[in-house]
Amino acid sequence: QWSPETEVEALATADVGLMPLADDGWSRGKCAFKLLQYMAASLPCVASPVGANREVVLEGVSGCLPATLGSWESSLSRLLGDPGL
Repeated sequence: QWSPETEVEALATADVGLMPLADDGWSRGKCAFKLLQYMAASLPCVASPVGANREVVLEGVSGCLPATLGSWESSLSRLLGDPGL
């Protein structure tokens, strides 16, 4: 269960930061706070290319911005198959 006291420790146990979003008005208006938290924890990120996510994630450097189900699967497979990434 999430709590502010355990958030940093919980992120430290993760392998990949995920931020799937629908491409709609509400999601386009969201900030990329979750991505910034993942990056602060040195996690590679896989996020929908929506709103501020496009500004925060540098494709292929700090994460991936897959736009289709197939590219989500490819991005996750690549990250999970290569721990060095």
